[in-house]
Amino acid sequence: MKLRVALSTVLFAGLLSACGPKMQTDYHLTPPEDKGGVACTFHCESEKRDVEQDDDSEYQRCRDDAEEAFEICQEDNEYRRKDDREICIRRYCPKPKEQHCLSAFHRCYEECGGRVDSETYCVANCDQ
Repeated sequence: MKLRVALSTVLFAGLLSACGPKMQTDYHLTPPEDKGGVACTFHCESEKRDVEQDDDSEYQRCRDDAEEAFEICQEDNEYRRKDDREICIRRYCPKPKEQHCLSAFHRCYEECGGRVDSETYCVANCDQ
């Protein structure tokens, strides 16, 4: 009984924390003043696009592989006795984290002489 109360308390606390304020950060880019710096920032943007495309491709490949494995499992189950069947679960594929790419882009942009300013503000559940 005590264990159930403790687990309920932990679960309730977790749910409350999920309802906390949701923050968003916007970035404002000020380009460098010289032409060489501006050309440099184009290189940063190109690198950022390449990383985003690679991340998207890897995510899609994971999802395709997971779906194929799930379908094979289901097909295999059709030919097995009921007590020999597997539990078929789709493998989880984490979405690419844009933040690592964005941080690298901002570093590159600043190294080219540009400026990156950020503004963080609340967009949901702001009264908590």
